[in-house]
Amino acid sequence: MKIEMYSDVASPFCYLAHRRLGQALAILGDPADIEIVHRPYQLEPNQPDGPVPLRESMAVRYGCDQYEELTFSLLSVGRDDGIDFRLDRAQAVNTLQAHRLLAFTGDKYGHQTQVELKTHLFAAYFTDGADLSDHGQLAELAGRAGVDPADASHYLTSDHGVEQIRGEIVLARTMVSAVPTVVAGPVRLSGAQPVSCYLDLLRNRP
Repeated sequence: MKIEMYSDVASPFCYLAHRRLGQALAILGDPADIEIVHRPYQLEPNQPDGPVPLRESMAVRYGCDQYEELTFSLLSVGRDDGIDFRLDRAQAVNTLQAHRLLAFTGDKYGHQTQVELKTHLFAAYFTDGADLSDHGQLAELAGRAGVDPADASHYLTSDHGVEQIRGEIVLARTMVSAVPTVVAGPVRLSGAQPVSCYLDLLRNRP
């Protein structure tokens, strides 16, 4: 069974969905017949490449009051899911390079390694304040997931896959209206669903 997750590494709700789907898989003993494939999506495709404090970016977009409310809510929800949200550290960047690296990893190293890399990217963005537009930091994170850092660095400094990923992101916007969205055949689950919902999906697989 192939499960496709449309998400962006800059979305805290995508991080929650990623974590909860992983928890559901762990409860079932990580069944070998289930393959998770991450599909690219960008919430802010026009975000500049260089890092900007997420607090500033969100305050401009939503206003300071809404940023504070979101921060308070995520801290509470994150604790329940074992996620340490540090939005005061987070750096808003264009996530295109991260999506390129994820696609490269899935194609060359397999989708299990891709899932591992996605976990590291989320933690780096939301907890460590990493700059996910920086090739060096991305290559280091790839190494933690089992990718050869030199291999990742060589790919990122080339222009391979740039237009392909941009095309996939445009296509994703015609296929899903919001992220996170999990697609398994005819079934679609949008939003960060409870672990129980992902368990039902996995248990009822063909």
